[in-house]
Amino acid sequence: MTSPRRGRRSRSPVGEDETVGLAGWMYTDLLLGLAVVFLGSIAFAISATGEREGGEAAAPTTSTTSTTSTTTTTTLPPEECTRLYAVPQTDAGRFRVSVLARTGDEQLAEQFQEEVEAQIEVQNERIEREGIAFPRFSFEDLEVSIVIASGEGLDTNSGVQLARSTMERLQELFPEQLGVSAVRAQWNSRNGSSVEIELFPSVTDLCQNFDL
Repeated sequence: MTSPRRGRRSRSPVGEDETVGLAGWMYTDLLLGLAVVFLGSIAFAISATGEREGGEAAAPTTSTTSTTSTTTTTTLPPEECTRLYAVPQTDAGRFRVSVLARTGDEQLAEQFQEEVEAQIEVQNERIEREGIAFPRFSFEDLEVSIVIASGEGLDTNSGVQLARSTMERLQELFPEQLGVSAVRAQWNSRNGSSVEIELFPSVTDLCQNFDL
């Protein structure tokens, strides 16, 4: 007896279905990974533009430079004036001295300084006594503006020459006192070797003290 022949059951290929399923899951995983990377890049870009976490924009930082203005007050020194020393209506504003011209430089300088210092003492006493608005004199600070020198001699030429040469020597010996003096040389008709010298000093003081 022949047993009935069993038919062969058809089966679908399992390997093909599994391959398709795995490919689908891999594609899904790839999309999820790309989405995570995309979201992370957006978050980084937002943070770089200055927004805080949570969506709030970071407050801008403002650098403020404070400038302090300093005002300097300059106080000018009192104004000084220079004028020729003279007492109105008198000849007390001049120093009168006499020196022997034909002598050595050392003797000439000694004569001149002694004579001038004696005149300074007289003038300072008068300034103090009469309350004249002039500073006190000293030989070291003396500045003579004008000099009239009268030289003795037989004639005009010899007298003027003696006066001029004597003053040139004195200006070299006393440049601080006589260096800028304007000198007028003239003849004294007396016969001798002396030179009569009139000195007109200048005085420097505060200008208001000269408003006499």
